[in-house]
Amino acid sequence: MKYRKHTSLKDLAQALGVSIPTVSRALKDSSEISRELCAKAKELAKEMNYRPNPFAMSLRKNAPRIIGVIVPDIVTHFFASILNGIENMAIANGYFVIITTSHESY
Repeated sequence: MKYRKHTSLKDLAQALGVSIPTVSRALKDSSEISRELCAKAKELAKEMNYRPNPFAMSLRKNAPRIIGVIVPDIVTHFFASILNGIENMAIANGYFVIITTSHESY
Protein backbone atom coordinates (compact mmCIF):
# COMPACT_ATOMS: atom_id res chain seq x y z
CA MET A 1 0.00 0.00 0.00
CA LYS A 2 1.41 3.34 -1.03
CA TYR A 3 1.70 6.00 1.68
CA ARG A 4 -0.03 9.24 0.70
CA LYS A 5 1.72 12.35 1.88
CA HIS A 6 -0.43 14.99 3.54
CA THR A 7 -0.83 18.04 1.29
CA SER A 8 0.64 21.12 2.94
CA LEU A 9 0.41 24.85 2.28
CA LYS A 10 3.93 24.57 0.90
CA ASP A 11 2.71 22.07 -1.72
CA LEU A 12 -0.10 24.40 -2.76
CA ALA A 13 2.24 27.40 -2.87
CA GLN A 14 4.72 25.58 -5.11
CA ALA A 15 1.97 24.46 -7.47
CA LEU A 16 0.57 27.99 -7.70
CA GLY A 17 3.98 29.69 -7.88
CA VAL A 18 3.33 31.94 -4.89
CA SER A 19 4.47 32.13 -1.27
CA ILE A 20 3.03 30.10 1.59
CA PRO A 21 1.55 33.19 3.33
CA THR A 22 -0.14 34.16 0.04
CA VAL A 23 -1.82 30.75 -0.22
CA SER A 24 -2.88 30.94 3.42
CA ARG A 25 -4.45 34.36 2.85
CA ALA A 26 -6.09 33.21 -0.39
CA LEU A 27 -7.74 30.27 1.36
CA LYS A 28 -9.12 32.70 3.96
CA ASP A 29 -10.47 35.09 1.26
CA SER A 30 -8.18 37.93 2.34
CA SER A 31 -8.90 41.27 0.69
CA GLU A 32 -5.14 41.51 0.01
CA ILE A 33 -5.40 38.66 -2.52
CA SER A 34 -7.17 38.79 -5.88
CA ARG A 35 -10.47 36.95 -6.21
CA GLU A 36 -8.93 34.99 -9.10
CA LEU A 37 -6.06 33.69 -6.97
CA CYS A 38 -8.43 32.90 -4.10
CA ALA A 39 -10.55 30.80 -6.46
CA LYS A 40 -7.48 29.04 -7.92
CA ALA A 41 -6.09 28.28 -4.47
CA LYS A 42 -9.40 26.87 -3.23
CA GLU A 43 -9.83 24.73 -6.35
CA LEU A 44 -6.29 23.36 -6.08
CA ALA A 45 -6.75 22.71 -2.35
CA LYS A 46 -9.86 20.70 -3.17
CA GLU A 47 -8.11 18.77 -5.97
CA MET A 48 -5.12 17.97 -3.76
CA ASN A 49 -7.35 17.11 -0.78
CA TYR A 50 -5.74 19.80 1.39
CA ARG A 51 -6.97 19.98 4.96
CA PRO A 52 -5.56 22.37 7.56
CA ASN A 53 -3.79 20.63 10.42
CA PRO A 54 -5.82 21.60 13.49
CA PHE A 55 -3.05 20.46 15.84
CA ALA A 56 -0.51 22.76 14.15
CA MET A 57 -3.02 25.61 14.15
CA SER A 58 -3.57 25.30 17.90
CA LEU A 59 0.18 25.33 18.52
CA ARG A 60 0.59 28.42 16.35
CA LYS A 61 -2.03 30.22 18.43
CA ASN A 62 -0.06 29.20 21.53
CA ALA A 63 -3.20 27.57 22.90
CA PRO A 64 -2.95 23.84 22.32
CA ARG A 65 -6.25 22.20 23.15
CA ILE A 66 -4.92 18.70 23.61
CA ILE A 67 -5.95 15.95 25.97
CA GLY A 68 -3.53 13.07 26.46
CA VAL A 69 -4.98 9.73 27.51
CA ILE A 70 -2.97 6.69 28.60
CA VAL A 71 -4.80 3.39 29.02
CA PRO A 72 -3.46 -0.10 29.78
CA ASP A 73 -4.67 -1.35 26.39
CA ILE A 74 -7.12 -0.36 23.69
CA VAL A 75 -8.26 -3.83 22.69
CA THR A 76 -10.43 -4.28 25.76
CA HIS A 77 -14.00 -3.18 25.10
CA PHE A 78 -14.05 -1.31 28.43
CA PHE A 79 -11.16 1.00 27.50
CA ALA A 80 -12.28 1.33 23.89
CA SER A 81 -15.70 2.54 25.09
CA ILE A 82 -14.16 5.05 27.47
CA LEU A 83 -11.83 6.36 24.78
CA ASN A 84 -14.73 6.73 22.37
CA GLY A 85 -16.61 8.84 24.90
CA ILE A 86 -13.57 10.99 25.68
CA GLU A 87 -12.87 11.56 22.02
CA ASN A 88 -16.47 12.46 21.17
CA MET A 89 -16.69 15.01 23.99
CA ALA A 90 -13.26 16.43 23.23
CA ILE A 91 -14.02 16.95 19.54
CA ALA A 92 -17.40 18.50 20.34
CA ASN A 93 -15.58 21.03 22.54
CA GLY A 94 -12.70 21.81 20.16
CA TYR A 95 -10.05 19.59 21.73
CA PHE A 96 -7.76 17.00 20.21
CA VAL A 97 -7.04 13.68 21.84
CA ILE A 98 -3.72 11.87 21.81
CA ILE A 99 -4.14 8.26 22.89
CA THR A 100 -1.42 5.85 23.87
CA THR A 101 -1.19 2.58 25.75
CA SER A 102 0.94 1.72 28.74
CA HIS A 103 0.82 -2.00 27.94
CA GLU A 104 0.08 -2.41 31.64
CA SER A 105 3.53 -1.13 32.54
CA TYR A 106 4.43 1.76 34.81
